[in-house]
Amino acid sequence: MSVEVRILSLNTYDINISTSAVDYSIGDLTTSNGTVGGNFNFMSWRDVNLKTILGESYYNKYNKFSIKMLQCLVGDLTYTDISSQTDLPVEFNLEGLPFKNYNSTPYRLSNINSTVNVTIHTGLLSKLPSMSTLSSVVSGTKFTVEDPLTYFFAKPTADTVNLTIRCVNPSTKQYLNALGYGHFRFIFEIRGV
Repeated sequence: MSVEVRILSLNTYDINISTSAVDYSIGDLTTSNGTVGGNFNFMSWRDVNLKTILGESYYNKYNKFSIKMLQCLVGDLTYTDISSQTDLPVEFNLEGLPFKNYNSTPYRLSNINSTVNVTIHTGLLSKLPSMSTLSSVVSGTKFTVEDPLTYFFAKPTADTVNLTIRCVNPSTKQYLNALGYGHFRFIFEIRGV
């Protein structure tokens, strides 16, 4: 793998800047930048330009990339008392990249079928501290992924992709109904392979 690392930050605030819990509890919110599912159970970013994010020369240098989630930051969306809230088991699934299975030497394609989505993290979505509404995810709760899972994807056929992260219960695979949680920021490491 290369030693050069690029960072991809996906922020729900970039999709919709509303910090009103009512806006997210009544259903999906869609803008030209994407969609935030009701109660933040999924987030879709439209037209993410990987060539711009990774840098044109870096992007053009590789045909395969690795990706892993490093951190997730979550803001509080409400002024309400959330003292009764508990830690929630959560699984984050990422889709929208042409994920591939590569064997370990030297990263040759071992399965030509693309994986639809990958589990980027399974753990606990921590109880939020009591605080007032956040305009973005600069504070709130943060978790660092201790043992991040690395996945490989081929260079997409287009420079822009639509990326979706789904928040599901790890046991039932049903959407997580995380009332009170606000904007999310997902931070990924991407490396050329």
